[in-house]
Amino acid sequence: MQSAWELTQAQWATHLSAERRRLIDEYNAGGCLGFPPTSDHNSIYNIIALGERAGFDLPDQADELLKTPYHKLSVMVALAEGEPVPAEVLSQYPILAERS
Repeated sequence: MQSAWELTQAQWATHLSAERRRLIDEYNAGGCLGFPPTSDHNSIYNIIALGERAGFDLPDQADELLKTPYHKLSVMVALAEGEPVPAEVLSQYPILAERS
């Protein structure tokens, strides 16, 4: 599976939809026991960790971080860590493209 920053927004949405469906099917097949499934990408712990990696000054910029869509945040992290973000993905975030 590719990372979020390697996918366009549309590809990421398709991946999330398929992952959500897989988790629901797995939950239903298991007799619906326990809490309903969630995907790991939206956990607050994951968001905070990504925010720190992207350079957010926490806790001062916590509000801004929590308003940043996960896909954009993952692109910010990839850029901060020197990953080769595809041009097709970068074109969706012109401000980030200018900074890179």
